Amino acid sequence: MYSDLNTTNNNLSKAKYTNDLFYDRNEPAFVSWNGDTLNTPLKAGLTDCQEGFAFCYGNWNSYMTVIAFAKNSNKMWACGKASGNWVEYVTKNDLNARFMDMSDFTIEKIKSVYGTNIPIVGYINYTSAIAPDGNTGFVLAAAHCAIFISLTGSIYGLTSGNNWEKKN
Repeated sequence: MYSDLNTTNNNLSKAKYTNDLFYDRNEPAFVSWNGDTLNTPLKAGLTDCQEGFAFCYGNWNSYMTVIAFAKNSNKMWACGKASGNWVEYVTKNDLNARFMDMSDFTIEKIKSVYGTNIPIVGYINYTSAIAPDGNTGFVLAAAHCAIFISLTGSIYGLTSGNNWEKKN
């Protein structure tokens, strides 16, 4: 009995191969996929990786959520019945690319890059024409708002009138 229990415990962490990530599952499942598997990020054209694993749960006729990863990739995708398509989520490399020097930006340029739900972090030098009160600091922009935090601790919000407004 002990060896049966030990075998069961060891198998709990092993992904089981599936031929379709959207196959109906009454319980959450940890599965592996390859180039022949249906409904993968590979089949959707999001990656050229031929193997991966996923967490799947639900029934496509009522609800379904799939979180998929590709082997040897830093990407993650989610697909759910509500959206009906794969959504790529941010990776560490994406975040590194999002930190930028905004010293040469205009207020309009900052507003043009913050229309996303992925936060953009940058900095503005005190010599910039848009530096609030001549301060150097960091900008966090996302979801149609932007804040500036100066190195001296002052916090500014971007107003609808395209001005920085001191908040503290």
